[in-house]
Amino acid sequence: MKPKKHRESTIEFESGNKVVLLNNGDEFVPDLVEEITRASKEVLIETYEFAEDDVGKSVFEACKKAVANGAEVKLTIDAYGSSDFCSENFIFEFVKAGIKIYLYEPKHRLPFNAQAYGRLHRKLAVIDNKIAYVGGVNLTEKYTLQFGEAGMRDFMLRIEGPATDQVRTHCLENIPDDESYKDEATLKPATARGDAKLALTCRDNHVGRRRAIETCYLDAINEAKQSITLACAYFFPGLRLRHALRKAADRGVKVRLIFQKKPDLPLVLTAARSHYGHFLHHGIEIYEYKTRPLHAKVAAIDDNWCTIGSSNLDPWSLTLNLEANILVKDSTLTRELCGELETLIDESEAINKADYGRWVSLKSIGYRVSWWFFRLLLKFAVLIKVGNPLVRRLYRDGDAIDNTAKRLDGNKQTVEHERIDTRNSERAKCT
Repeated sequence: MKPKKHRESTIEFESGNKVVLLNNGDEFVPDLVEEITRASKEVLIETYEFAEDDVGKSVFEACKKAVANGAEVKLTIDAYGSSDFCSENFIFEFVKAGIKIYLYEPKHRLPFNAQAYGRLHRKLAVIDNKIAYVGGVNLTEKYTLQFGEAGMRDFMLRIEGPATDQVRTHCLENIPDDESYKDEATLKPATARGDAKLALTCRDNHVGRRRAIETCYLDAINEAKQSITLACAYFFPGLRLRHALRKAADRGVKVRLIFQKKPDLPLVLTAARSHYGHFLHHGIEIYEYKTRPLHAKVAAIDDNWCTIGSSNLDPWSLTLNLEANILVKDSTLTRELCGELETLIDESEAINKADYGRWVSLKSIGYRVSWWFFRLLLKFAVLIKVGNPLVRRLYRDGDAIDNTAKRLDGNKQTVEHERIDTRNSERAKCT
């Protein structure tokens, strides 16, 4: 089967940025908290998981200080992803502190739970439009060393410079329209602070962005001349990406793929392994990271291109979820990320043809069944994802809770207002 013809991306890079690579929540969360505490104008945060733990509480305290400084604070969390980690009372502590809370909550009309498909999976933050963060770390202690061997391995990128405005623009797209910041003119992005060229690419339902991240990966892979090192938590992409990786290896590019050996969903690894034989046949190196759970979605290509973000290379990230990856053209950062990827490889188990030959004889049927299961599940998810997603703003007004819902259809947006009297209705929840 031949892949569909690839159309190159038209994304433009913005120069003059300073970037810092942050490892896990151990480096990201303290840095974020410190910058939020200093904020005086605006704080925007998007995350899939937000937990009522030490990380969530530290972010809450920082946000309260930002509000006291006069900053407008807006926190958007995925209602499904955070439902098991934060209580209703914790969420409304934010509301009472003057922090604006938005719940991404896709609307569904089916009797069973269709919310698991098409989630807000991005991890973004912007402080006073001067500093931004993009990557894959959620705001929970699961991404810190204090969580022990179960702590997730992932990265965030700290950005200072003109590209922060790209992150702010995307954050504002996904919250209900309300009053703009009191002095918008003071929120102009920082002037040039460094040499890195950046471009934020987001996958959502806006026309032209439905396959934006996949397209950018294809562009970079097709142009690779020396090396491709890719780490991904969930990997079972479509034919075009698999074909591009094999073609790169065939023309002499050193291709290395790093996956997690013990994912939270074992069937995910089984699906990924269904393609090991084809990759190994073309000389692609495969490693399974075994030290900690691998949550990273990063890649380094040649010596001057890398990406860090939230998007896995699987059907959910590439065609359903709201995702965000930052693309970077900077030799210094690319070398640094390559160093981190070498560390992952050193802590991984190398997969070779002999090992895979044993698996083929025992498990090849299971691999293929898993692959087709996920492909059919994707088609099913597209069918049951009825209606357009909503983002709800929650705030307290006496004994009532107001919900403002913004419908996200990618082309036309409408705002619905609903007033719920808590004396007669169940209070709004995270779920």
